[in-house]
Amino acid sequence: MHGCVSAPEVLKVAPAQGFDLIVSNPPYIKTCEWEVLQPEVKAWESREALDGGEDGLDVVRMILSSSLSVGSPALHEH
Repeated sequence: MHGCVSAPEVLKVAPAQGFDLIVSNPPYIKTCEWEVLQPEVKAWESREALDGGEDGLDVVRMILSSSLSVGSPALHEH
């Protein structure tokens, strides 16, 4: 399955047993670093794909929080 963790429909289609694995390539650049990124980086990826918020971890926290409701027991053991 492919989806965006910030989109509510992902939670609606999660299998009853939950997901065993969540794979992500979230935005990780701090907002304040956007202006000093190399031009080739900004030309290749959109700001939305790279800007992870004030500390670069906004989407990571969202994924971790969402994993509580869509993760299987096996996911939470690790």
